[in-house]
Amino acid sequence: MNTRLWAVFGVVIAAILYIVISYANAWPPFADSGKKSSEISIEGFTFDKIIDEDTIPASYTGDKNLVADTVDGKKDSNVVVIEWLNFQCSACYSLSPSMREIYDQYSDRVAFVDRYLYLSGHPNGLAATVTAEAAGRQGKYHDMYDTLFINQPEWGPATADTREDIFAKYASDLGLDEQQWRDDYKNYEKNGIKARLDFQSKLGLESGVNGTPYIMVNGEKVDNTKTAITEAIENAL
Repeated sequence: MNTRLWAVFGVVIAAILYIVISYANAWPPFADSGKKSSEISIEGFTFDKIIDEDTIPASYTGDKNLVADTVDGKKDSNVVVIEWLNFQCSACYSLSPSMREIYDQYSDRVAFVDRYLYLSGHPNGLAATVTAEAAGRQGKYHDMYDTLFINQPEWGPATADTREDIFAKYASDLGLDEQQWRDDYKNYEKNGIKARLDFQSKLGLESGVNGTPYIMVNGEKVDNTKTAITEAIENAL
């Protein structure tokens, strides 16, 4: 085999290894796009308002808990902040301290909603969001939200073999029932977490949310800065 053929052979082998390694590091194999993986139709849903009993379309006959937003802060407020995020997104990581400060400042007057968006090139993003959703089932969503963003440099490059134990330690440190957390984490496809996140991502992607963080205040997109978000909230109050 001449030098040129050996070079071609080497490139092919390298490409195959890259694909295998990338697949091994990925969350269980469903598409990185909510458009493809969601089994819930988004017809009739609006992406710029809280999804609850009053706004779920009559045509939807499925489990309402799978599509209804989890609302924090002042749940009946006329001012609503919606954040589309991905826990492995570097821009979300940079904005997260400001979002926590904004939440602490306005949670007695403003409603806050987080929604997940699939992003290509973020193989641990979904696993991290399942981690937060599982923590939320024990009342610790926001604590896990902070923990995941603070520690993103640790779990971001983790492999499929190591990330669960990393996330489980966070759950334990937050005082969660670790076994319950692991059960919710591992069974995400059966317990509704996957369907919920698929729906959120599909709703965002098909409504023009093409990146994260994507912040809306009362349905209007605002710049991803603390100043812009705070100004929009103050104007709406």
